[in-house]
Amino acid sequence: WRLSIVDELCKPLVERLRFHFLEEQTSITSSGGDGKRGDPQSPQSSSNLERLPEWVFRYLREALDKHGMFDVIRDGLIPLIDTTVQSLAVTASMNEQTALDGGRIEQLQHLFHLAPTYFLREVGRMARHILRAKSFFAHPDVVGSECKDGGTVALRAIEQLFIFDSFLGDKVDGEVPVSILPPSMVNVFLTSNEEMFDWWMETERLGICSALHGCASSTQLQNDGADEEEPNQRPEQKDIALYPAVSELFVCLLHSAKSKYTVITDERGKQLFIGCVVAPLCSAFLDVVGSEAAILKQNLVARPSSVGLRSTNLPADEVVSTNVAKWSGLITGTHVAALAVSRFPSSSDQDGKLTKIVSAVEKLCEAMVEDFVTAFVETIIGERAKMASYLMRAPFLLSEPPPNRRGQRERDQSSNITAISPDLNDTVHVVSVAIKSCREVSCKVGDLIKAQGRHSSNEILFYGTDAIHEAIKCAVGQRLLDIALDPQGLTPDIFLSGATQFSHDCCTFSALFENRRVGTQAEGVMERAVAAAQLSSVGPEQLRTLRETLHALAGTPMGSLFMRGGSDGRVDDAIVLNMDAFHRDDRLHQEAEEMLSAKGFSALALEEVISILNRRR
Repeated sequence: WRLSIVDELCKPLVERLRFHFLEEQTSITSSGGDGKRGDPQSPQSSSNLERLPEWVFRYLREALDKHGMFDVIRDGLIPLIDTTVQSLAVTASMNEQTALDGGRIEQLQHLFHLAPTYFLREVGRMARHILRAKSFFAHPDVVGSECKDGGTVALRAIEQLFIFDSFLGDKVDGEVPVSILPPSMVNVFLTSNEEMFDWWMETERLGICSALHGCASSTQLQNDGADEEEPNQRPEQKDIALYPAVSELFVCLLHSAKSKYTVITDERGKQLFIGCVVAPLCSAFLDVVGSEAAILKQNLVARPSSVGLRSTNLPADEVVSTNVAKWSGLITGTHVAALAVSRFPSSSDQDGKLTKIVSAVEKLCEAMVEDFVTAFVETIIGERAKMASYLMRAPFLLSEPPPNRRGQRERDQSSNITAISPDLNDTVHVVSVAIKSCREVSCKVGDLIKAQGRHSSNEILFYGTDAIHEAIKCAVGQRLLDIALDPQGLTPDIFLSGATQFSHDCCTFSALFENRRVGTQAEGVMERAVAAAQLSSVGPEQLRTLRETLHALAGTPMGSLFMRGGSDGRVDDAIVLNMDAFHRDDRLHQEAEEMLSAKGFSALALEEVISILNRRR
């Protein structure tokens, strides 16, 4: 079916297109500027032909937008039709032909409401006719053996196809019949030509992968140059990016690929595009990020070339701070990339490639956090800052009786402990430097969000610094918790003096991780380690109260308690507690946990509390 009034409005545009692009004497693809036929083999003629798609599509875009042809139909014709229909409806009602003419009038009104899309279809057909008439994508200068510049002419032309299809698609309003949709230039000239489509996808793949690797290499050279030029520059003077340039480039390339993917309407073409372009782009990104992470890890664990301020084995504070900030940026950028991939349309991803890619990128984020923590905790603070030696000494610290006081009760010495263990000084310092770097990055992100007036859109930029902060906290806390809970049975007895020192050490570490940005934080490993250390170091009176309460709940007769050296009748060294009664009665178990929560030990399980109380002397 046709809309004659729209066809009439199209005629002037058709004549101008024929004059500018099809007639030999006046076509812009002709080299003759004086009205004579030009030589089709001349350089000027070839040059004009190379830009034919660009000129045709630009001419049509300007005709629709700048010259107002599309607005005339959408904002002028449709209101005119609606007014006419209302007048005809009144006339039909007066002539008693409402039933017959009313239905026809409504049908015509519906058809004319499709006039804007109908006009876009005719515009698309005009462009298709010109490119076919000029045999553009079959011309030797474009795609044949004589094509120049390695196929760049064809690549520019294909890019114009995507731009024009996207332009027409953006103007289609709502759901319309497929029969009046504009023809897809991409499907007509690209995806239908299997050889050209395969060549184009391979060229796209090579181009985007080369861009990623080039960006990564350029960034590495800039970092190396900055380190060589200003080796003594303070960390706060260096502008550490919130995410690396390669991540930003990847998201841009992925967005471009997404735009092209949505323009392709052929289902098979969509699947091929994902497999041949999108998947290789993501794989190249994973390779680049993996290489960058390996370099950062190598820089972190490298032996310092000069004697540091605190130890010859420890890296300088500037090295630790900068390295942590770069790790944070790399992890954040990878997380942003994972989110970008997850939002890629997957309706044509029948093989699940995109799902697997998202999983791979997310696992890479987790692996990078683990690599950093392994290098930082085990190598830097474990081996070089001597935390490993402290962890080996801690069980003996807890189980060693106080000197010259064997067989006597200990008094509360917690007030005498004012400093951490000497072999933890370097560890606390290095951890504090790393956590300070995390806070500086968080402040930078917070300032960015505040400046942009948004409170949630950039929250993902906290991902890297939060992940590193929590990973260090968890790794250190787990090592302290293992000492406190003693799963290996290395500490059968706990004495107050050693427990008080250990509790002070745990609280010192815990304080390093406080003052984080506002947010709900669940009790984690560090909080459990502190709670276990504090329980181990409670004073004699509080220890006796806890034991009596648990014995009472378990129903142990107080008179039957076996005293170990308790001549004064107190039950602080009583017979060991067990979990049997609490396992048998859930109510007792709940009451015991509520009691512990009221006393500030909710982070510990009842079994862990009983284990510590049984070992405390």
